[in-house]
Amino acid sequence: MSGINGYAQRDDVSKKIHKEQQEITTTLSALTSEQLGGIEEIYKTHESNVLNAFSSGNRSSIKLKIEALRDRKDAQMKNVLTDEQYVSYLELVSKYNSGRPW
Repeated sequence: MSGINGYAQRDDVSKKIHKEQQEITTTLSALTSEQLGGIEEIYKTHESNVLNAFSSGNRSSIKLKIEALRDRKDAQMKNVLTDEQYVSYLELVSKYNSGRPW
């Protein structure tokens, strides 16, 4: 990823990740301050890792890396959320995951 187009793509990815995080934190019920802090850290790390993945390899290898990162994010979220919240989380992110790997 290089040039203006690369920066535009990175900015678009960041915005989508932030939008997903915002919807999760405003939609999931009864999140504690500890959970909110954990979610913030998970998404901050996830965004950084996804952006780094975009700058390495070809399109198919990038997709595989990002899918692995998404799986890791989901596993981390499972450790932060209650079982009920995690089910709601999976429902929310399924619409964000359709058609894009991050």
